[in-house]
Amino acid sequence: MKINVNTGIEETSGEIIALRDFANLLKLKIIYMNTARQITLQTVSVNRPGLILSGFDDYFARSRVQVLGNAEMYYLYQMTDENRRAALKKLFKTEVPCIIISRGLEPCKDMLDLAKSTIRRFCNRMRLRRKSSTISSIS
Repeated sequence: MKINVNTGIEETSGEIIALRDFANLLKLKIIYMNTARQITLQTVSVNRPGLILSGFDDYFARSRVQVLGNAEMYYLYQMTDENRRAALKKLFKTEVPCIIISRGLEPCKDMLDLAKSTIRRFCNRMRLRRKSSTISSIS
């Protein structure tokens, strides 16, 4: 059964920003970036990618910055290695501008290796982590 979903109207800008400027502006520490030096931000909205990590990707906000918070990271930490790798591959194959890991959390097992091997195919991705312990303005 096909259901129409109200996708809403997002403020879009298509602004190109240097990766390091974006990280500095939000006081983020870059923990991985590929050779791309710029990202394109098409919306001011962010997304929490819990649904795509659980396997549902019918409606996924690819144009948004993705924020992995406590819930998403706990979900990844408790998964088996095989399931975690499959979930991360699904997220990493999307063309999101960047992924932020909030609350000073560390990347889970295999996250950086998978990011590096997948991101080579895309030039607009990075992995960021907040320098301070909270990210209240985003999450």
